[in-house]
Amino acid sequence: MKKIFFSTILSVLGFAAIAQTNTSLPIKKSAVPEPVIKSYLSQNSLGTKDTLWEKETITIFKVKYIDNNRTFESQYSADGKWIRTITIIDVNELPVLVVNQLKTTYPEYGITKAMIELSSNGKLYAVEITKGQNILMEYFLMNGKSYSH
Repeated sequence: MKKIFFSTILSVLGFAAIAQTNTSLPIKKSAVPEPVIKSYLSQNSLGTKDTLWEKETITIFKVKYIDNNRTFESQYSADGKWIRTITIIDVNELPVLVVNQLKTTYPEYGITKAMIELSSNGKLYAVEITKGQNILMEYFLMNGKSYSH
């Protein structure tokens, strides 16, 4: 009985640990489907800026690259359809309206990461804020107004 109980606990802890890990796995560019490569090259004609390819799920591929001293991450479905591109920006580049709204709505939180997300929904600011162990992601339109994602 003790062995069954102990095994069950270990199994539950193992599944919990797996669920909390990053699901993206680095892969070689040669393992990326051809439609994804073609779609990526149509946006980055030289294709020399890609530094890291990852497979997030069975159907989502990501490429991380640096251009003009900015870090980008583009995501594509396995059939080559572009999903979104995220650009990491400095927190100081956020519009004053966004910063003020965050300070008003979440006065005890600090801004830890700022990004611009370009997708079929348009162009948004994505801002990670934290308070202790609590991490939230808030989205804003380019004019600084809050956006429900």
